[in-house]
Amino acid sequence: MSGSFMSLPGAVLILLCKVTAALAGGALVAALARGRPAAARHFVWLTTLASALALPLLAPIAPRVAFPVPTPERLGALQSPAIGMGSERIERDRATDASGTGLGRPGALATGGLADRPRPTWASSIAWGFGLLWLAGCLWVLLRCLLGHWVLARLHRAAVPVERGPWCALIGDVSSRRLLERGVRLAMSGSVATPLTWGWPRSVILLPREADSWPAERRRIVLLHELAHVGRGDYLAQWVATLTCAAYWFHPLVWLAASRLRSEGERACDDRVLAGGVPADEYASTLLDVARRWRALRRAELAGVAMARPSHLEGRLLAVLDELRPRGTVSRGAAVAALAAAALLVVPLAGLVPRRASANLRVDPFGNVASHVTRAVTRTANRVVTQAASEVAIQTAVHAASRTDPASTFERTVSTTAGRELRLDLETGGTVEIRGWDRPEVRVRARLAGKDWRDTRLEADRGPGGVVISSLQAGEDRSFSTSHAFEIQIPRRYDIWLSSGGGAVTIAHVEGTFRGQTGGGEIVLEQLRGRVRLATGGGDIQVSDSRLDGSVSTGGGMVKISNVRGNLRGSSGSGPVITSRGEGEDSDEDLASGDLSGVEVDDEHRHIGIAGDARPGFLRVRKAGGDVDLEEAPRGARITTGGGDIRVGRGAGIVEAQTGGGDIEIGPVAGSVHAGTGAGAVSVSLIDAGGSPQTVEITSGTGRVVVELPRDFEARFDLETAYTRSFGRPTRITSDWTLDRESTVRWEADEGTPRRYVRAKGVVGSERNRIRVRTVNGDIEVRRAHP
Repeated sequence: MSGSFMSLPGAVLILLCKVTAALAGGALVAALARGRPAAARHFVWLTTLASALALPLLAPIAPRVAFPVPTPERLGALQSPAIGMGSERIERDRATDASGTGLGRPGALATGGLADRPRPTWASSIAWGFGLLWLAGCLWVLLRCLLGHWVLARLHRAAVPVERGPWCALIGDVSSRRLLERGVRLAMSGSVATPLTWGWPRSVILLPREADSWPAERRRIVLLHELAHVGRGDYLAQWVATLTCAAYWFHPLVWLAASRLRSEGERACDDRVLAGGVPADEYASTLLDVARRWRALRRAELAGVAMARPSHLEGRLLAVLDELRPRGTVSRGAAVAALAAAALLVVPLAGLVPRRASANLRVDPFGNVASHVTRAVTRTANRVVTQAASEVAIQTAVHAASRTDPASTFERTVSTTAGRELRLDLETGGTVEIRGWDRPEVRVRARLAGKDWRDTRLEADRGPGGVVISSLQAGEDRSFSTSHAFEIQIPRRYDIWLSSGGGAVTIAHVEGTFRGQTGGGEIVLEQLRGRVRLATGGGDIQVSDSRLDGSVSTGGGMVKISNVRGNLRGSSGSGPVITSRGEGEDSDEDLASGDLSGVEVDDEHRHIGIAGDARPGFLRVRKAGGDVDLEEAPRGARITTGGGDIRVGRGAGIVEAQTGGGDIEIGPVAGSVHAGTGAGAVSVSLIDAGGSPQTVEITSGTGRVVVELPRDFEARFDLETAYTRSFGRPTRITSDWTLDRESTVRWEADEGTPRRYVRAKGVVGSERNRIRVRTVNGDIEVRRAHP
């Protein structure tokens, strides 16, 4: 507040006005976004609550923006003793300003001496009483939340962990690599009747004990919903809402905003599930059934995120079944732009302070106003002159360096010792190549190029932990064009920390810890040992011939890990992550990746081929979304994509394919096939595996299934297709082998949408082979291969 103008109650009142304004503005924006996806409205409410929470924290550091407050006549009467000495007070303030000591009291003249008098005892008592009341309410909200976490912790300790089996296989199929790296934990409890999710960064999904008997499609729907909460960070969003409610527990708009945040978060997760290929009617039926079994855990629900509450159900069901409703997510660019806009509004709001237009100013407006304006103009001019002088000094130094280096090259050697750290702070970006050598030195060769290379300030020198190399662009203009290249040689045992505006990065022949990111560009890691945590905003990542633990990630591009020992994980926002495991290995904790030197990927990151006579091991291809076309899998493969078609050519061993939605085509395979799609057709072809047992497991949420087998194939057959009323006709099973058939006559709703079943079972010859198919609203055809 301005000087001594505001007492504590006045300051609280002003803060509440600011909070109310922020909440009202957020409510208005959310109302205007009614036609947008639920994720956009959730983001608006989250930003609103975070802004309200940040207002008192920003107030001390935000630039002051004063606005006049008219003084009532009766307030002037209370101030009459000070006004009576107005001219003496004005002269004292002017003298203080002239001496330079009054700048710290911008409100001294406006107060008229009222704040100098001691506060009455009764006023202090009331202030203390309100303070204690606020503290009690704040503690009450926080203790309720902590008690909820305590209840959840007890439930989790008493629950049965799910560490293997179909649930764990399913969570790997429906979740992204990023979520798997967080270590999502599953558990089952008899004390809950609806799925619950909480925790960060390691999230817990608590399922009812009866979930083991759920059909496969319901399991998939429930996991898609709960993992959507994890991926969206709804647990952290609820913490923001809880802290805001604790700070303003007496404000009804805060509780309304927190309720809308929770509601829109549920609808945003519903949209993600539907986007994953789940039919709307089946999802609505699942929500209704979960809500029917809902049993409130009053304290636990304060901390966890429940899948379906009856109080929110009607609106969610209408939204799920509305085919015209937009469903989408908030892109990173839109989120950054919205946060920047919110900051531009919240920071001035936090700095808004009242300034009372006192009688003294009205008596002598020109002299006093002019003095304040003069001081403000003087301070502004001093800042401008100081900043200009600093910029001139920087530009002079930069151009002096440019004149001494007309060839736009830079070279320097810095002595060091092994085991230290190289820190690269490359604001300008540029390609970086780092290689280890046997000298106790760091040698830097840089080629500066591009339209604005002369404005680059490049430094290389010893730092606290080793050697620091930085390239900064001088001047205030943040738009520049450069094309720099850095060749760096370091001792073979050396750590690396990297922050680059963009450009390809290569690191080879080094042992140490490698951390950091580049704004965009390829990352190549060769013959390294140690730990790594590197990321690029976009570009391929190739790791080879190394022993590494940690992770590499790209916003969009391929990740290929070849001949690497250690627990190294890769992730990509859109491209494939390709590794090679030993044949038959299926654990995410495998500690080796085989030779992928013969594996080639096209520019669209869709087609994966194998060059020449290369025979990689068991291939693993993970993709957040999009088609995957694997030319062949000579030793088996596992392919997962969030959504898109999968095609696998000739293969052997075990071939597994899983997609959130899309067609699957596999074969011919001299081995076994496991395939699943949320919605799409499946076609599988087997050839003789030389006497080894062969298994076919196929599931499809919606679509036709064709299985082609050797002519003399012997196996146990278990085929099932279901059809709903909307399909319009009974589904069919055709088989070149004689099987027992049955069809249900009543509509069964055990798996959500009412459906009827057509089944065919039987054993032909030996039972060592097994064919099992499950699909909905699609025919099944089992046929002999052509001779």
